[in-house]
Amino acid sequence: MHTAKEMAKAIGLTGSLEGCSGMSFHVTVIDVRQVFDRVDLRVKPVKGYGQAWVAASRFVLHIPKEDKHLEQPV
Repeated sequence: MHTAKEMAKAIGLTGSLEGCSGMSFHVTVIDVRQVFDRVDLRVKPVKGYGQAWVAASRFVLHIPKEDKHLEQPV
């Protein structure tokens, strides 16, 4: 499990947020917080509007192909 300090590196990065019924949305991470034993990410949609806190476990980071050596599970 990652800490909020470790996950702070994700701020500004784009990824997918898994929603209900198998849908996913492209979002950008704008903040990170530690809540007891879990890490939450504040995200906003790439297209559209709004923002929300979500569990980091629902977020899948997109790594450009040239940076695949950096890929780590979030």
